[in-house]
Amino acid sequence: MFAVATRLLAPCRLFISNKNFTLPLMAAPTFSSNSPSYTPLKRVGTHNGSFHCDEALGCFMIRLTNKYFGAEIVRSRDPQVLETLDAVLDVGGVYDPSQDRYDHHQKGFAEVFGHGFTTKLSSAGLVYKHFGTEIIAKELQLDEGHPDVQRLYLAIYKSFMEAIDAIDNGINQYDTDQPPKYVNNTHLSSRVGKCNLDWTDPDQSSEKENEAFHKAMALAGSEFLDSVRFHVKSWLPARSIVMECLAARTNIDPSGEIMVLDRFCPWKLHLFELEQELKIEPTIKYVLYQDERSKSWRVQAVAKSPDSFESRKPLPSQWRGLRDDDLSKESGIPGCVFVHMSGFIGGNHGYEGALAMARVGTGPPFLTSLFRSHSPMATLTTFSTSSLPSETLTKKHILHFPSTTFIHLPKPSAFQSLTSSVNYKTLTTPPVRSTISDSLSTTAPQTLKSRLKNGETLYGLFLLSFSPTLAEIAGLSGYDFVVIDMEHGHGGISQALPCLHALAAARTPAILRVPDTDPAWAKKALDLGPQGIMFPMIENAKMARKAVSYCKFPPNGIRGSAHTVVRASDYGIDNGYLSNYEEELLIMCQVESEEGVKKIEDIAAVDGVDCVQMGPLDLSASMGYLWDPGNKKVKEMMKTAEKGVLKTTAKGGGAFLSGFAMPHDRPEEMRSRGYHMISGSVDIGLFRSACVEDVKKFKMKLNESDDEDGGIEDSKDEKYWSE
Repeated sequence: MFAVATRLLAPCRLFISNKNFTLPLMAAPTFSSNSPSYTPLKRVGTHNGSFHCDEALGCFMIRLTNKYFGAEIVRSRDPQVLETLDAVLDVGGVYDPSQDRYDHHQKGFAEVFGHGFTTKLSSAGLVYKHFGTEIIAKELQLDEGHPDVQRLYLAIYKSFMEAIDAIDNGINQYDTDQPPKYVNNTHLSSRVGKCNLDWTDPDQSSEKENEAFHKAMALAGSEFLDSVRFHVKSWLPARSIVMECLAARTNIDPSGEIMVLDRFCPWKLHLFELEQELKIEPTIKYVLYQDERSKSWRVQAVAKSPDSFESRKPLPSQWRGLRDDDLSKESGIPGCVFVHMSGFIGGNHGYEGALAMARVGTGPPFLTSLFRSHSPMATLTTFSTSSLPSETLTKKHILHFPSTTFIHLPKPSAFQSLTSSVNYKTLTTPPVRSTISDSLSTTAPQTLKSRLKNGETLYGLFLLSFSPTLAEIAGLSGYDFVVIDMEHGHGGISQALPCLHALAAARTPAILRVPDTDPAWAKKALDLGPQGIMFPMIENAKMARKAVSYCKFPPNGIRGSAHTVVRASDYGIDNGYLSNYEEELLIMCQVESEEGVKKIEDIAAVDGVDCVQMGPLDLSASMGYLWDPGNKKVKEMMKTAEKGVLKTTAKGGGAFLSGFAMPHDRPEEMRSRGYHMISGSVDIGLFRSACVEDVKKFKMKLNESDDEDGGIEDSKDEKYWSE
């Protein structure tokens, strides 16, 4: 798995015509911690006035390259100014990569990305075409010619860049003259456009315009980086998994039409692309994977195309809509759970049962009734076909089971003659397999603890609402971790469990903050199986050692043992829990008082304390500055604490540094000071801000509409204000 190394960009200096000023670039991670050695800043130009997504993104991307790292951005339409610049984007009427001129407005321009793409490029597309492999190679820490770099280069253009090119050039998504059924003003190009100054803004100065462009660069750039990060951390590893599983398909079933995922990942788009790339024939009909929540197995029919709801071969119609015993009785396959009404997906409690369902699905229709009469799992039988001519049998109708027993089945036309000469020979049921296939590799997901040791900076969210829905959204949004807060949130152990389920479904690590440093609270929290636990108000090494002891079983600690029946050990199914839990559990001690800061080096040095979490709000209160963490004295105390923790980290064996972002102390600033874990938001705060802003916008628009002539009654033919 690839880690994204981030650091702050150099300050972005913006010019407009002959006026210039310097602004610090907003939170914008780059790809390499090994930045180029210092050279005088180069100057990159684009036009002033109203801006669009393509030049904002183009300026952001070109500043990630070695050649233009941290370049000054000059905004002007003056040809004499543009002529003096090192690179020019989206203005000037010239496309000449040898001179780093990347405009697309001139007559006769028809440049496309190539590689099968035919959309005319914008300035952002031109920058990506010529610098994209360099940017991606830095992220992967590979040579630009490496196959993985080339794969991501094409994938990111397809999923992210091409839409920006098309929108900027006015190319419709569909070949139709019909008006759209709805308006979409939420895509990136639209949101960047909204960064332009509103005509009602009293300050229309060039400085204000440059500030708006700066925000547009940060917005477009952050989403570009998110796309690259997704492709590096998720898309590429998923593609590798699907490729391995495709290669092993004939080990699963001789037909080659069934694929088993050794661990779940986004597989659908990869499957279609790899089938074409590798010219796989016959195509995959069913994909088997284990449901992480229920531990049962899923049988999913592959769609005819990536955008289709129609399956290549849905599960048999006789099974659809049935569940449990009714389905097992109808199919003749024990352990069935369900089959969807459309037949696109089904489930079985066991792997062997799921595989049997898929094998029946890939066979001819008469197999459904045959398996109902002669269960392939409970009373597996061999049919004697010695009296039949060899041409009656086909390779297509040979079913392979894990015990290597074969059932030879005739063509449907010969089935009646077969039944008169069947000799039953009962076989023992094959043992349940402990692994899917020896040929399939398994890779354990990285824990928070291992990622910190690998040098990653982790970004998370505090969950106080105890809403499983918000927890799942947070996980799917890409946070590295979510802290379920039982100290200030209203919930306890029972309310935390559904949130842990939701985060597990989103494959996001959970940390539980207990309300008190108490062995009973620690025991209950740890039995739920979080990746981390946070103890509040730790003020000295003695308290830290007690907290650590609450997390470990005797003789290393005093944690009560019921590991065979709790969620942490998969209710006893995980036989390796006792040998692995100490290595995987992240123990966090929160320092949030003046007394704690005085002893912070001792706390961070305690064996077993993995991370020290700073608490700026309670710290400010303990110093007499309630709700004033930005106070100068509080900030000085925070810096003292940070240095104390980082000193132990530098020595080796010390603790990592974690903290909350504040209005006066943004995440990017914290990272630059050495923080390893940063919590940027609280779910309730995010929702509150969104609600307040939504109501504010509505009331502002309402007041504006009241002031307009004619009022609402005269505007029946006009669009809604939200459009």
